Amino acid sequence: MGLPERRSATVPAARRTGGPPAINPNLILGVRFILTSLVCALALATAIMAILVVDYYNKHDPIIRPSWGSLIFLIILGLFTCIIYFGYNIAMPLAPFINYGDFLYGLFMVKLELLLQFTMCVLWVSGALAYASDMRGYENCQFDGYLHYPRPDDFEHVCDLTNWTVPLAYATFGMQVLLWFFEMCFGIYTFLYLDQESLNEPHFAWGRRAYDYRTGAGSSGAAGRGNTYRARAVPADDGSDAGSQPRSTGRRGAAYNDPERGSEEMAEDRSDARPASLGARGRRGYDEEEGELAETEQRGAPSPEGWHLRDEPAGSHRA
Repeated sequence: MGLPERRSATVPAARRTGGPPAINPNLILGVRFILTSLVCALALATAIMAILVVDYYNKHDPIIRPSWGSLIFLIILGLFTCIIYFGYNIAMPLAPFINYGDFLYGLFMVKLELLLQFTMCVLWVSGALAYASDMRGYENCQFDGYLHYPRPDDFEHVCDLTNWTVPLAYATFGMQVLLWFFEMCFGIYTFLYLDQESLNEPHFAWGRRAYDYRTGAGSSGAAGRGNTYRARAVPADDGSDAGSQPRSTGRRGAAYNDPERGSEEMAEDRSDARPASLGARGRRGYDEEEGELAETEQRGAPSPEGWHLRDEPAGSHRA
């Protein structure tokens, strides 16, 4: 996992100071938590209000019910919104069967988070518009006496419940759009000015790598010394040094082809290249890989990482 620095003859390294400021990811996480909580609260209120409409008709049988397909859709969508946000933001990140680097761990990427927010916006605007078109207004809430069932004395109450559901559905849609817009603005800013790999970060650590790089957080420890961009560039200010650097050094970097770099130095690079924001699962993944590499070195077997990029000694090529 810990790759050596990428030596570039043309691309300078990103400056730690003087550039666009990096926003504290804890602040972003707090704002997202508040907005998501408001979305879930409004969605649950909409679902409860719609359930009360259904409950009223069930308690006043026999009665002719209106066509309420959009009403049932709002009930399902309101409950589904709370379940999906709780599972995606709280339950799944804490699930013991999802390990760092697994396929399921990729579900937490920021690009999927933004796609989820946009999907929820589409669902809520569809449900709100459909319900408002079907049941909004007291003129649409008329007692159907076709079968001569007795009219309930409090029938206006269900009309109030029906119309109160409309602003709740629109408010949920508006809060959902606000959440999506906030995340899009932060994502565009981070992608354009700070870190182009931020879309692949876990959504619960969004912006952590760029923030730690700019602030130099944890620079005193081994985990902090490697907390920089995985593909870093060495400044190429001197034209003579830039011209002396080899252009074709392999896709994994020049350090892999440097014969003067011993196994001890490479092992030190691997141990120092841990981001500070890995978490328990990320640290466990690094520990497991380093343990496997240590066992491989003890057995005297060649390291599987970068084996196809090593240069063979001169004169060892087959005729």
